[in-house]
Amino acid sequence: MSLRKYFRKKILPLDLLTQVLSPYCFEKALDVGAGTGMMLEHLYEHGIIRQGVGVEVASSYFRTINDALEILSSQDLQAQQPGKTFDLIVFNDVLHHVKDKPDFIQQYISQYLKPGGLVFIKDMDNAHPVYTWANRCHDLVFAGEWIHEIDPNGVKGILPRFGLLAEGKARVLWYDHYYLLFQCPEAVSQESLAHITQTTGAQPANPPGEPLLQV
Repeated sequence: MSLRKYFRKKILPLDLLTQVLSPYCFEKALDVGAGTGMMLEHLYEHGIIRQGVGVEVASSYFRTINDALEILSSQDLQAQQPGKTFDLIVFNDVLHHVKDKPDFIQQYISQYLKPGGLVFIKDMDNAHPVYTWANRCHDLVFAGEWIHEIDPNGVKGILPRFGLLAEGKARVLWYDHYYLLFQCPEAVSQESLAHITQTTGAQPANPPGEPLLQV
């Protein structure tokens, strides 16, 4: 195991994320910004997903993990998965690396999310100034960039018509994490998905019969 992957496992609240997603079993998941594929492997090993595709920018991450999991470029994803959709799209610690967050989220949801599918977002919280500064310094040293976080309410504003199924926060060392689990409306065509993700101040309503889970 690489040092980077070992350290990621130490600071990522994988047990909590597993607890949130364990009630579900997804046929196929898309992990945007998959890195080494650690999240995909974890979800697969716990029976939460049956197949998974990761998207990355750096070619050093492209690989076939096993018969069910692989990591591709976004170009290869478009070429190999035309018209195909996923039951689950994961954005794990990727949004703080992206400048235009609404457009980035919409790009993947509009092309690849199945109506009724779930969107899982895990990112770094900026509520505590000291911990926020420490995490920014971490990314400056290890990723060579100064990150820009988006808080949970900002993410909710991008997906105002999606049902919010679960949300929560966790601190590991000086890393403040938050997660949000959304569900896409069932009665929506793939074409109209491009129009239901937008930046607004609206808060998503919980879908009928789906209580908000807080862990």
